[in-house]
Amino acid sequence: MRSLKQLARECSQNKRVPSSTPQTYSQLAVDNGLAKSGLTAAFDILAAKGLKKAIEYLIACNILTPSPRDIATFLRVHQHSLPPHILGDFLGEGSDSISDHWDMIRYHYVRAISFVDLNVEEA
Repeated sequence: MRSLKQLARECSQNKRVPSSTPQTYSQLAVDNGLAKSGLTAAFDILAAKGLKKAIEYLIACNILTPSPRDIATFLRVHQHSLPPHILGDFLGEGSDSISDHWDMIRYHYVRAISFVDLNVEEA
């Protein structure tokens, strides 16, 4: 299996998304057909190295921006493809130096959940 650095180098050589063009994850999904090969590689990395490395790869390939909102959107869109314990571990992460970043990822993730017609236990 190729290393994360090799995969990121391949992404930068392919220039799927110009790094000077700030786009949200949703725009990328519509505009670029979501760079399917990049996503396939990211899910391979997820299986081998974890969700954090897969997201770092997507950011390195300019498929995903490092903004908390875009990371949370990616997690919500692909939540059914992610094992719940891996998603929970990722959302539970955060160190003191960048805790605001992790807090914002959690905030945007939970904010997108609809609690309509759910009882307290289900929510």
